[in-house]
Formats: sequence, structure tokens, C-alpha cells
Amino acid sequence: VSLGDPGWDFHHNAVGTFNVCQAARAAGNIPVIYTSTVKVHPGADGKVAPLGLSKRIGEDYLRLYDDLYGLPSVILRPSTVYGPGQDGTAESGWVTWFLRALYNRQQITVHGDGTQSRDILHIDDFTTLLVDIAENFDDYRSAEPYDVGGGAENELSLLDLLKLWEADTGTRPDVVHDERLPGDLQRVVT
Repeated sequence: VSLGDPGWDFHHNAVGTFNVCQAARAAGNIPVIYTSTVKVHPGADGKVAPLGLSKRIGEDYLRLYDDLYGLPSVILRPSTVYGPGQDGTAESGWVTWFLRALYNRQQITVHGDGTQSRDILHIDDFTTLLVDIAENFDDYRSAEPYDVGGGAENELSLLDLLKLWEADTGTRPDVVHDERLPGDLQRVVT
């Protein structure tokens, strides 16, 4: 989505985070937990997609507000979070999107060769982390962001998920390949 409409991402992520900084400061420096993304890191092609850049600008504003005004924050860069309640689409939430598309026998477009992998993190584990940060904020406060994922034992590539589906159901997924997206990360394991 950010490649097609970078203004949307800039407005909601960069400007939106600036507005949160302003509001938190005005309310007496209320601590902020910011969910950024691992996509702030350059992809295999050395590029950062507009989503990653807009999130990184948000991170920079939080650091600036801490330096200038003492606004406390914790910055998280989650990998792939999945689980119940996720509205996965072809644009985001790829684990849920793939499973939904496979179940409904829809064609899946894989950008690149499909070996891109992420250490997927279940939503229950991510929310447990968020609650722990809220309850123990000072223990997490750091100048450096936290890359957050499911660890090496939960690494899954696009092709791995498709192969698991085929092995479990005996049904071969309808997959087409397209060009790799600019800024796409090859491997994320935290």
C-alpha cells in the first residue's frame, strides 16, 4: 500500500506520531509505547519502502521529544505478528492472508522467489509483551528500539507456509510469482 500511496503512510505514521508526541507532552509527558516496524531497515535491494521511512520518522520524533522535553517512550519494531482477529490482506498480514486465500482456493501472488522469511510472532505473545511494558515501563525504556519477533524457532518463509499447506491438505496452492517489491527484507530473525 505504501508504494502506491506513500502520502497515506506519511500522514498516518509520521504526522500521526508527531501528533502523539505533542499530545503526550502537553498532557505531562505521558509515556508512549510506539509500534514501528522492522521495515525501517533497508531491504535486500538497499531500499526502504515508504512504510518503513514513515515509521522511522516517527521513531526519530520520539527520540527528539525525549531529548528535548523528556518524553519517555519505548519503540518496538515487530516482525510478522499473526493470530485471531487479524484482517490479513494481500497488502499486509501475510500469514493470515495466505491461509485465508488457501482455504478459499484463491490465487496467491508471491513477490520474488518466496524465500523471504520472518520470525512470526503470535498476537498473544505480542500483547503479553505490550502489557509487560505498560506495567514495567522503566525496565524497557531505552534509547534504542527493540526488534521484536518469534525467534529462530518460529522462522517461516512464504514458500514454507505454502509447502505446509500442501502437506497438510494434499492441495497444491495456486501461486504466481511477480517482481520482488522495493525495500522487501530477505530475512528477519530477532
